[in-house]
Amino acid sequence: MQTPLDIIEAFYAALAARDRDTLISLLKNDIRITYFGQKTQLPWAGEFSGLDGFDTFFTRIRENLEIVSVERDHIIADSKRVAVQCSGTWRVKHNQKQVSAGMMNVFTVEQNQISRYDIYVDTAAFFEAMA
Repeated sequence: MQTPLDIIEAFYAALAARDRDTLISLLKNDIRITYFGQKTQLPWAGEFSGLDGFDTFFTRIRENLEIVSVERDHIIADSKRVAVQCSGTWRVKHNQKQVSAGMMNVFTVEQNQISRYDIYVDTAAFFEAMA
């Protein structure tokens, strides 16, 4: 049996490989993604539901940001949740400004699939870079 941490490691590997089929297999059909921030400030902020919502969320990020680097700094896992503290640098596509920020990704895993993905980040730093 896979642990929630195994599922999240597979998620990050599939995300890095841009392997959509594997990503989708790791997600519950009714996944709920929440990127905490103002929708009026960041086009990828808000709540997204289901596999279509997952696609919309990542499309909005890809349209606006380029990942320069992301490091997973600390991981806390239990029988249902995995919290991943990260630090990274992104480049805003429309103005080439870079933003460095910390973030916390919190995943809920049920029946070997991700049911929730909550992202807490320094939204002020991203908003400033987007301006």
